[in-house]
Amino acid sequence: MLIICDYRVPEEAIATLSKLGKVVLFHGKLLQNAPLQGHPDLFMCETPDGLVLAQNIEPQVLQQIQAAAVPFVFGNLPAEDKHPEVARYNAVVTRKITICNTQTVDRKILERSVQNQIIDVRQSYCRCSTLALSDDSFLTSDAPTHGKLLENNCKSILVSPQSIRLEGYNHGLFGGCGGMLSSEKTVFFMGSLSTLPNHREIEEAIMQAGLTFVPLTSQPLQDVGGILFLEDRR
Repeated sequence: MLIICDYRVPEEAIATLSKLGKVVLFHGKLLQNAPLQGHPDLFMCETPDGLVLAQNIEPQVLQQIQAAAVPFVFGNLPAEDKHPEVARYNAVVTRKITICNTQTVDRKILERSVQNQIIDVRQSYCRCSTLALSDDSFLTSDAPTHGKLLENNCKSILVSPQSIRLEGYNHGLFGGCGGMLSSEKTVFFMGSLSTLPNHREIEEAIMQAGLTFVPLTSQPLQDVGGILFLEDRR
């Protein structure tokens, strides 16, 4: 198991994750925007068929992915420093739904999910803001995305991002606080859900999806660009 996360995550989180697999600390040094440099969801998109990677992903990370035989394809374009080009790979892809801004997403992600219903949203930071609990159930801190999901008969809970920490910004986004270990049906969060106003509703939605959740720290939630759990295929 490879677990890819921001190189700045707390030591207590690394200690817990290390019990589950090999932790790879991500550092997107090509980005000038320091708060986002460690965010893996700006360089890689998880899909049911494997990863779609930015062409300029850090070589050390690519080597780890290749060594673990994790399936991947390269996207058409690199991740760039400015918005919206920085968010080309920041999409949410399940077996049924692809949530993305179709004007900014790398086209390879759309090619890899042609069978899916495409939910086109204004938000370019889709994975940063939205976490999939199942193929059609989501938690999101972006109100327009929440509305679009409900319009398309998906389950969605709106999460206030105001208490989510992201250095250099007024607040972070909810999707970037967590990641799912599918084999264990467990969502891991970088921080405690208890600081969110509707945390009980969120916890109930997680349980209704047949999942459990684990806080990796007792601190308020921190946006770390997601936590990626990648099964070793060797």
